[in-house]
This record gives sequence, structure tokens and C-alpha cells, in this order.
Amino acid sequence: MFPPLQSLMASVVSFYALYYLVARTLVQGEQIPKTPWFSVIGAVTFFLFLLLLRNFDELKDIESDKKHFPGRCIPSGKVKISDVKIIALASATIMIFLNAYFGTREIFLSVLFLLFFGFLTYKWFCLKSLISSNLLLAFITHQPVIPIMYFYGTMVIFHDLQKPLSSMNFNTILAIIYFWTLGALWEISRKIRAPEKETEYQTYSKILGFKLSIIIIIIMSIFSSMLAIRLIGSDNLIIFCAFILYLLYFCFRVVHFAFKPDKYEKGLKPFIEGYMMMCIVFIFSIGIIHWMKTIGHYAIEKHTLTQP
Repeated sequence: MFPPLQSLMASVVSFYALYYLVARTLVQGEQIPKTPWFSVIGAVTFFLFLLLLRNFDELKDIESDKKHFPGRCIPSGKVKISDVKIIALASATIMIFLNAYFGTREIFLSVLFLLFFGFLTYKWFCLKSLISSNLLLAFITHQPVIPIMYFYGTMVIFHDLQKPLSSMNFNTILAIIYFWTLGALWEISRKIRAPEKETEYQTYSKILGFKLSIIIIIIMSIFSSMLAIRLIGSDNLIIFCAFILYLLYFCFRVVHFAFKPDKYEKGLKPFIEGYMMMCIVFIFSIGIIHWMKTIGHYAIEKHTLTQP
């Protein structure tokens, strides 16, 4: 499923959370642009690319979905294959146009590489029989698409801040890794099932074992949270405390699921999606507060300069 409005909002919030994390150290005390209009291209591209990946998944999993998820849009007949292909083509075309017309040569090349890698995932890297039958191999080959997308995002942000790519620092790399951990957490957690609910469908809990899968989720959650704390520090104490509390709640749910999986009809997916969204919203909120302060400081400076 790809609900358009929620997905658009999530894409915008994700992009501008990245924007804040990158700008926070990149500008080093300078003001963040008051009207970062060019960054809108990056946010829209995020949404279109995620839509493209969703359509790619629908197309390449048709046979598997017929067997394991007959209620999904294509197997159920709710959506035609041709419609999905048209949406995928339109998404890629708009991405290319926006970044070619409004972006720099480097940004255009980066979005082309992003599309190329996305297309390789659709084609199973030309090794369908090998990768499609091995969930771990699929994870290793497909997961780089997330840091590549966020690297594209950093290029847009650098352009918006009028900074050369050579000024990229360690915190920028950590920000990309942070968003990758959230994506990896979502991917793994949605394919963990209680032992009695396992079927022929490949899951991480079936391959790695239920307990090991839970341990991996907890370790990755802690690592992800440590990265977030390292990146945002205590910029806003209230939001920082709320972040820690929600992390503890999420870890409690994961541990509770490990001992009583029968209590969770939909597994960990709703909780990991909530955790991801809250993490991104917390960072986005801090960024908005910082941006509003920038606008306020600018207004005060302008008023002071206009005084006789």
C-alpha cells in the first residue's frame, strides 16, 4: 500500500529532517536560508522515488503475491499492471525533468544514478533466480538504495545552502547512516513472525530464528537512537526527552512481542512504523523551531537596521 497523502507528508518530513541534520553543522553558526525554495525539488523527488519503488515492488512480486498475498492490488484485480507501469514511468519522468531543469549537473547525475540503481532492484540485478529466492541476499543488494537516495538529498541541500560538496563532514555521513538504519529496521521488522505463524513465505525470523531477529531489532534500535542523540544533541530538551521516552516504549513493545507474540496480530510493523515516524518528526520539529528562530532573528536585524 502507498497512501498518497500520508506518503507525501512522510517524504517531506523525512527530507527536511535530513535538511536540518545536514545544515546544523554545515552552516556552523550561519543562518539557514529563510526561504529554501530549491529544497522543495528534493522533497518532491523523495516522494516520487518512493512511489516508483513501491510500483517496482508491485510489479516484480506479482507471482509471489498471487500465492501469499492475493488481496494486494494487482493479484486482486483492483489495479491493472499497465496502470502500475504508467505510474512508474510518470514518476521517473517527472524526477528527471525537475532535476534536469532546476538542478545542477551534479544533482541531475545523482538522480540518474538513483534511478539506475532503483531500476536494478526492479530487475533483481539481472540475477532474479538467485536473489529472489534468498531474502538475506535481497536485503544486501537492495538496501543501498536508501543511503543513495539520502545522498542525493544531501546534494540538493548543499546546493540550497550554497556550499560545495567538498565541505561534507562526518555528521553528514552519520545523518545518511541514521536514515539507513531506520529503513533497515522497517524492512527487517515487517518480516518477523511468531513461530506458529510462519508459512512458506520467506521471513527473517524463519531464516535467522525468532529470538535472533528480535535481538537484531533491539540492537539496531539502540544504535539508531545513539546516532540520533549524537546528531541532535540536546537542541530542544523537551523533544529530546520525548524521543528517549518513545524509544523506551518501543523497546518494551519489542521485548513484549518476543515473549508474547500471539498478542500482536500484525507483528512489529505498526510499532516500527510509529517509531520511525516519531524519530523523523522529532528531528523535523527541532528543525522547524530552529528555522523560526532564524526568521525571528532576521526580522529583528532588519528592523534594527531600518531604525533612524
